[in-house]
Amino acid sequence: MDVKKARERLRGILLITALIIGAVIMLFPFFWMIFVALKEPGHGFKLDFVFAKPLWNNFVAVWKNTAFPFSKFFRNSLFVATSGAFLTALFCSMGAYVFAKKNFVLKEVIFWMMLSTLMIPGMMFMVPQFAIVTKLGWINTYRGMIIPHVANVFGLFLLRQHMETIPDSLLNSAQIDGASEWQIYKNIIVPLSM
Repeated sequence: MDVKKARERLRGILLITALIIGAVIMLFPFFWMIFVALKEPGHGFKLDFVFAKPLWNNFVAVWKNTAFPFSKFFRNSLFVATSGAFLTALFCSMGAYVFAKKNFVLKEVIFWMMLSTLMIPGMMFMVPQFAIVTKLGWINTYRGMIIPHVANVFGLFLLRQHMETIPDSLLNSAQIDGASEWQIYKNIIVPLSM
């Protein structure tokens, strides 16, 4: 009995040690980034871990720099990421609802054809996508950065797999109560998919 407890204790200690080492390895780049950001300009590549005083003004200088408008870049990235994530979730959930809960001709064939496009490397689509964005006049616009990535087959697949686990009895009872397709999607499918 004592040998079994000792083995379990040793296994637990080894697991915790491995997790701590993994956490240090993964968090080190973030600590290094903050450490370098607090150094004087020109001292970023020196491997000295001691410096006279942290320069918190470096962060203020980056946000107020007019030659390199980091604040503008940050706002653009934030807008593109949030609007892209929202639109992707919206359109993928609508498509997933149709593929998971509706019956139509060749539903499985169409779904598997769409899913098979995941085997094509994303780099293969870059040139045609750029040509389409150029023809539409979306170069250097938010539309050109957001809309091409909204129709996401992987997101559609993930949401469809989850929506297939939602019982059809919920949808049938909502239809009996007089709910429209939009109400079923908005009030039942979306909350259960979060």
